[in-house]
Amino acid sequence: MPPKPAPGKKGADEVDLSDVASLPPLNSVTFTVLFGAFFSQATREKVQKYLNDHISQERVKTLTRDEIIAYGKSKQLILEPGQAQTLPADDPRAKMSEAEQIAKAAVERLFELQVGARRTKKERLAKAEEEAKAAGNAQPLVVDADLLDAIFNIVDFPQTKDEATAFAKLNGTLNLVLEVGQRFREPHPDDEDELIEQLPTQEQPIPAGEEGSDSANEEKTKQRLEQLLGARATSAKTSILRHLAHLTLDYVNWPVLEYKANESGEEIEIRKEPD
Repeated sequence: MPPKPAPGKKGADEVDLSDVASLPPLNSVTFTVLFGAFFSQATREKVQKYLNDHISQERVKTLTRDEIIAYGKSKQLILEPGQAQTLPADDPRAKMSEAEQIAKAAVERLFELQVGARRTKKERLAKAEEEAKAAGNAQPLVVDADLLDAIFNIVDFPQTKDEATAFAKLNGTLNLVLEVGQRFREPHPDDEDELIEQLPTQEQPIPAGEEGSDSANEEKTKQRLEQLLGARATSAKTSILRHLAHLTLDYVNWPVLEYKANESGEEIEIRKEPD
């Protein structure tokens, strides 16, 4: 007889959910990042790469749109073109829109990731209790309810109002839309003169239509943001969409002046271009 699979495994492609009732609740946040207006396509790509490289893979679990679609197709939640017409009339998938199909796949895959995080939390709490007992602490373990157990980053989903609405109807929670964009750094009253002199040398926007312009990407992001915020605005007062927050993160890019001594000991100015 083959060995019983460990919690979380059930065959090659299935996740064992038999222990869900015994797992502790999860305090988590789910967000998506939108890259808004940038002065050039090159700067957009640099900022995207920087954020992708610096998001902690241990702390933040990432779920991409491509992964959602692949999961949905493997579970027959997302149908191939024309497949709906071959289903029995009482099959609920026959009447599901494309937005509803991908939302269903996203909710189920996210649930599996949440179950994994809950198992990790259970193990962590059990270990903490054992350590407390070993140290002679008879007091019950106190868990800070404000601490996050998990953070989920959903990439490129939802993209439309219909997807956001369908996701919410299935109790999928998107807590935050983080919009990252570029802006000019304006002078402040307490700025030093040296900094004020550098501000006019900031990166300048490439006009629309010129090579390297980011205007097309900016328009796509603007439309997606309008879709998501529109879904929130038109949702029922009791919908979890009403709890969706929209925050902006500004990026400023300007050359930095450094001063170094040359071979003669004279101080020279070195201008580093924006990176």
